[in-house]
Amino acid sequence: MLEEDSSATILTEWNLSKKNIEHLLTGVVEIRAGKNAHLELTELQTWPRHQWTFLHERAELHENSHLDWNIYADGGKYSRTYLGVNLVGTETQAKITGICLNANPAQLDFDTFQHHHAESSQSDLLFNSAFANNSRSVWSGMIRVEKDALKTDAYQANRNLILCGDPLVESIPGLEILTDDVRCSHGVSAGEIDAEQLFYLVSRGIPEKEAKRVIAQGFLNSGLERIGNVKIREKIENKIQSGLEELFCE
Repeated sequence: MLEEDSSATILTEWNLSKKNIEHLLTGVVEIRAGKNAHLELTELQTWPRHQWTFLHERAELHENSHLDWNIYADGGKYSRTYLGVNLVGTETQAKITGICLNANPAQLDFDTFQHHHAESSQSDLLFNSAFANNSRSVWSGMIRVEKDALKTDAYQANRNLILCGDPLVESIPGLEILTDDVRCSHGVSAGEIDAEQLFYLVSRGIPEKEAKRVIAQGFLNSGLERIGNVKIREKIENKIQSGLEELFCE
């Protein structure tokens, strides 16, 4: 809980040491940001291959409060995260950035909810994800604008890069707008590595596997540009580099 006019930067890392034993983890995160408060929250979700995870996370933003929520996720046997932001005060702002990697025969699910209750509130969500082998992913996002939330500005995007194999990637965006004078939109994309980009790098002497890694890292790093904290950005970039080691088929 952040009181009025307060600010905080929080880094949370979810991890388990017993990596070869099946585990079930359930967790709840509740956030309340008071008037004029500013929270930068970063979560690192690095799950062992035998991990089952269910997380329910919700933030409530009051007048003129700001939330920067950054999430990195990889691995696990089955991971499902509900992530909701309630913008209950006027002039509130929420920026949500997710970066996901999955190469295991596992399922990585995110269910996001941007709920606008008050006038002149803003939310901006971007999830960049890369998948390989026979991994599975489901992202479901909803923007809901209540009748009193005039001048709302809301956006959500889910961009997926398929590196190799036959992963199952499903994206389900949604809008529910109950008033006028708003600006709301969403975008979804899924595709393989661009053949022209790959040819350009290979033709200059870069091995194909390394060229794919460079392209994938550039795609994922584009989300890092939204993170202002340099130390947090570097920490996630290191996670991306190590995670890409498993993201290519032989």
